[in-house]
Amino acid sequence: TDNQWPGTDDEKELPDCAWYNANSNNTTHPVATRKPNEWGFYDMCGNVEEWCWDNYASSAYRVDRGGSWGSKASSLHSAYRNNFLSDYRGDGLGFRVARSL
Repeated sequence: TDNQWPGTDDEKELPDCAWYNANSNNTTHPVATRKPNEWGFYDMCGNVEEWCWDNYASSAYRVDRGGSWGSKASSLHSAYRNNFLSDYRGDGLGFRVARSL
């Protein structure tokens, strides 16, 4: 979509769509407890950042997207990319399991 964040363009509506530093109480939350995006996908921003397959700028760092429960609103933008070394572990970072039907 063309939305600034998955599910909304209005920052006032963001707490309805994502867990982030303004509403998370510094912890993860069960999946699907915020509104889904336009395609019915939950937690596309906030709650837990998602590892991506690609490397960041051809380096040892891996791309992650979506922001986490500790991120500010500007880090939840659909186009925002972050990076960590591939052996980094943290409670705000995970991955999305996907399966073809």
